[in-house]
Amino acid sequence: MLTKREHAREILRALFAHQQRIAIADAMAAGKAQGISRKTIQRASNELGVREIHNGPYGAFWEL
Repeated sequence: MLTKREHAREILRALFAHQQRIAIADAMAAGKAQGISRKTIQRASNELGVREIHNGPYGAFWEL
């Protein structure tokens, strides 16, 4: 059985499997749908070496 953080890493890997850049809001929504907190998703992204990119008024993205 996976820990919540391991599960969060799997969610992020699945999202990044299809694209290099994902909206942070999309990643958080995917985590919430699986019962994973925002903080756990954030920690998992840090462990994966994800970079945060701010795009002015258009939101923020994560890039692997």
